[in-house]
Parts: sequence; C-alpha cells; structure tokens
Amino acid sequence: MSLFTGKTLIAAGIGGLLAMSLSAHAGVVLSSSRVIYGQTLHEKTIKATNRGSSPVLIQTWIDDGRENQAPDKLNLPFMVTPPVGRLDPGREQTIKITALNTTFPQDRESVYWLSVLEIPAKSKASANANTLQVALRTRIKLFWRPDHLAGSATEAAEHLQWQWSSENGKPALIANNTSPYYVSLSKAEVKSGAMQWTVTPKMIPPFGKETLAVNSLKATPGSAEIHYIAIGDLGNILDNNQKIK
Repeated sequence: MSLFTGKTLIAAGIGGLLAMSLSAHAGVVLSSSRVIYGQTLHEKTIKATNRGSSPVLIQTWIDDGRENQAPDKLNLPFMVTPPVGRLDPGREQTIKITALNTTFPQDRESVYWLSVLEIPAKSKASANANTLQVALRTRIKLFWRPDHLAGSATEAAEHLQWQWSSENGKPALIANNTSPYYVSLSKAEVKSGAMQWTVTPKMIPPFGKETLAVNSLKATPGSAEIHYIAIGDLGNILDNNQKIK
C-alpha cells in the first residue's frame, strides 16, 4: 500500500478496470490540528472520533517528513499507541504519544508529523464484487518544544523579517525567522497601493529562512507590505502585517 499526502489514499480495485465517480469524506475527526509536546510531559494525547455511520480501522504513526516511507521503516523518538484499532460510529479513541529517551535539540523546536489512516469496513454486499476501497489519511504536525525557550510561538509569527530576493529570475520573498519556534504560514499576500499578489506559503524553521514565490509578480514594487496568516498552537489564526525591505 502506498501512502499519499493529504486526506485521500486509494487502494487498488479487485479485477479489471472500474469506471465510477469517487467521492470520499473523512468520518474520523481529530480533536486538534496540531500537537505541542512540551519537554516535561510524560505523554501527550489527542482524540480521534468516528463521526461516520460505519466502523473503521485506524492506523496511527509518526514520521519525520519522509511521508511516503512505510511506518515500520522509520526509527523515531516517539511511540504511538494504539498503532492499530477499530473505531465504531460515534465512539472516541484516545491516541497516546510518548517521547522516548532520546536527546532533542534544546535551543529550538523539533517538528514531526502524526498520521491517522482511516480504513473503512468492507460491506457484505461488495464482498464478492469488484470494489474500490478508499482509505483516508489525516496528517498533522507534532512539535516537540523544550522548556524555557525565549518568547512564544505567537511572537515568532509577529516578528518574521521579510526582504526581497529572486528565484529563477522572478521576484521572490525571503522570510527570516529569528526565533526558536517554527512558524507555519497558511496564507500570504503582497500589497502595493491598489495591487496585490498571492504568496506561496511555507513553514519557516527556527533560526532559519525560506524563499517564497510571489505569484504573477513581474517586477519588485518600490514600496510594499506583506499580509500573512500563521497558525497558532491551538490552530488559531495569527494575523500579521509587515513592511518588506
């Protein structure tokens, strides 16, 4: 089985080619859009709820950015329990994440990803028929956060530094993060007078920089600012504006 980013994973049908309209909706919903694991925590939990009308099998694992790597091939400093389990309609499953005795960087956050794969039960009516089973994967960020980091994740988003650059001969932006926190951008746009251009958002690492494409911009404007939205610890929106240097 191959793993894919986002919500949808499609497994092969049984026999021949199938022509059908496929619409998949996640029945399993997580209680949070990200996980913040503090250094002093013994464990961190998140709840998965089956809001669908049928039982499902869920598989959980953590990756370090190698999202298409098989879970059993990853050797990471976390344990997730239960790794596999049945979840009936209307029921909740507590997913427990435990950090193992591994040394993490102490001067900045570390980022991993938690995946929850929802595998639907096969109906009796389709047991002997050509079927296409669809499993849905939800993948959220897991931040390991040392104690006593200066500032906060909110302040990190507020204090991003922006400057013009170029990429492949086109104007681009460099986002400079001087904080020990990751800053996850969900939306950004450049404004100059009555004109505006969308910016391709990225996650900016601690004490690092990222180059962001400015879509459809042909030349750097004389004066401009960037309006950007970052995602906070609780999945909340952090709305910011900065002048571009």
